[in-house]
Amino acid sequence: DVEGGGAMSILTPVFPDNATLALLENQLKSADAFLDMATFKEWIFVTPTEQVNTLVHFLEQHLERLRCLPSHKFRVLSDDVCVPEFHPWRLKKLAGDQASYIDGWMKQQLLKLACGLSVQTPYHLVTDSDTVFLRSIRAMDLMHQAVCTAESRVCDLKKKVELRARNDMQPQSEDPAFLTWQAASAETLHMEVPGGTKWHLFITPQVLSAAVVAPLAAHLQTLAKGGDSWRAYLLRIQVERQMEMRQDIPDEQKQGIAAWTEYDLYWVYAAVTRCFNKYHVRASLAHPTANLWEQEDVDRWKPCDHAEEEAPREGQPTALWATVQSRLGMDASDIWKRLEPCMQKH
Repeated sequence: DVEGGGAMSILTPVFPDNATLALLENQLKSADAFLDMATFKEWIFVTPTEQVNTLVHFLEQHLERLRCLPSHKFRVLSDDVCVPEFHPWRLKKLAGDQASYIDGWMKQQLLKLACGLSVQTPYHLVTDSDTVFLRSIRAMDLMHQAVCTAESRVCDLKKKVELRARNDMQPQSEDPAFLTWQAASAETLHMEVPGGTKWHLFITPQVLSAAVVAPLAAHLQTLAKGGDSWRAYLLRIQVERQMEMRQDIPDEQKQGIAAWTEYDLYWVYAAVTRCFNKYHVRASLAHPTANLWEQEDVDRWKPCDHAEEEAPREGQPTALWATVQSRLGMDASDIWKRLEPCMQKH
């Protein structure tokens, strides 16, 4: 049931310090204005075990004031439900003195994959806490619909409409960092980056398929040794990569050291096994100027300029959402002021 929320959920990892909760408040307010939750099954927030009560209390307070976000659609999940290795003593046992190498950025990426196994819909939209919505969004807007055939992998209950996720994809990057992540992810998978590739998955938000996440996890499990889970395999290989590469690297560059990224693992696996096009189509859901990545762009950032209510032409960039790079330290209240023109258009 596409209209009733049977096809898609939302998944958001949250590490709830004060700054993150302020950004999450922006996300919830923008969702209240623009997100049609009736068309999504649920919204799952994943947070560290010791922060579950904090996040539950935060959501209860805010959902009481937001008229379009029904509280029964929201679920808070402890991160060690998806990744038992994140329990402190297990992480210490796995990584020892190098446990600090498994930082928030890496934990967030693993949660986006591992918690995909807990989602109860064929597709799920992955967001970060600094994602804000800029125009009306229904789950159907995130899925390409065509006639259901015998070759279709996901169809509606009536077997009339084929559903494939619409994904923001970027031209195969020549940026050394992105090429390094992609190659490292392929090596982690014991695969090769497919030749002749023109496009690849890029940044959050993205829509992932349960039918890709499950076999990806199963493939990774075949690579794990010594009784490790596939999650532990990814964590161990990340620690090894960090130890190899951290010598003489400035602190500000250390976060970019990765043996894999979630979307490169997902995309390389799906491309090599030739299942990507069975569940996904390339789309333009985020206008490049809607996101804010660099300090030099803060003053001229106007995220609502491309957030039109009219349906965009096929292939034309629009702006369903925007992301503000958290390292910029932009105050959540300042971000919200920039979103007011979107509210006026609504």
